[in-house]
Amino acid sequence: MLAFGAGVAPLALGWIAVAPNRLLSARAVALPADPGVMAAAGAFLISCALVAFAALRPLRPSIAEGAAAVGIGALVLAAGLGAGHATADAGALARASPTAGAWGAVLLLCLAATMAAGRSGASPARPLLVALAGVVVIGAGGWLSALSLAREAQGRAGEVAAAVVTHLAISGGALALALLVALPLSLRALWRPRLEGSLLGAATAVQVVPSLALFGLLIAPLAALANAVPALRAIGFGGIGPAPAVIGIAAYLVLPLARGTLSGLRAAPAPLLDAARGQGLSERQVLLRVRMPLGAPVLRARCGWRRCRRSGWRRWPRWSGRAGSGRSSSRGSGNWRGT
Repeated sequence: MLAFGAGVAPLALGWIAVAPNRLLSARAVALPADPGVMAAAGAFLISCALVAFAALRPLRPSIAEGAAAVGIGALVLAAGLGAGHATADAGALARASPTAGAWGAVLLLCLAATMAAGRSGASPARPLLVALAGVVVIGAGGWLSALSLAREAQGRAGEVAAAVVTHLAISGGALALALLVALPLSLRALWRPRLEGSLLGAATAVQVVPSLALFGLLIAPLAALANAVPALRAIGFGGIGPAPAVIGIAAYLVLPLARGTLSGLRAAPAPLLDAARGQGLSERQVLLRVRMPLGAPVLRARCGWRRCRRSGWRRWPRWSGRAGSGRSSSRGSGNWRGT
């Protein structure tokens, strides 16, 4: 069913959309009757049929995985080549992009590939990585240069690179600050229930504060601190800048990190802890030799997922007045709404 939907989506909703310039709305157009474009579109439809056939017949799931990956690459290639031919005579300002049908087909093929990988017991990421590698090769060959996304990337390469670096710096700084606060307090709260209640209560209270409100609360004290210590202002510390973004994200990170740390350190069974103490191990030795090794999987599961989710939060850098992926995504959303 997924493969059938993927094959029908571009045929029903179109493959590419062309606009005279970036200010006007794009309209879906038919694929140019070029041999290369038709070959890529045909390979996509054949791949979808093969994925559907592999699902109906007792074939190896790897066949469906490979067909889905090839289908994604063929669809991307057809859109890139079609965009080049469609905009060849439309002028330098013309923009071409995949339609909703093309994006939907990619999504459906990704789902079909991951389901096939799951049936074979392989990692769901395997077919997606193969498809991504194919798309990278197609892009490196210059076959996607006519798409508006590729043009924008080429024109804003420096801005995008700077935004990524800034975003990673803010996310990494916030994570480091949250770890410096959450880990020591969690270790002390492991044996002090009152401290645990205070820590989790304060961290939970921060969670209910809206992010924009928290940013507003941080402006005045950080600005006053920067005025009192000019050296901080010289390095970019102030009410507007990276400082409120780092502190704000770190404040939201304390609760999941503290909960994950406490859950991991308490994963060891009580009889095992009693046996370790009975052998003469101190609480520090029990922590290093028993609690931490046994709780490592819980720590990775609880803290790793939260870290990725919060590190991908893009709007703090935009609100703080710094260049970052939040500002870039906001500009793109504004352009989209404006069309």
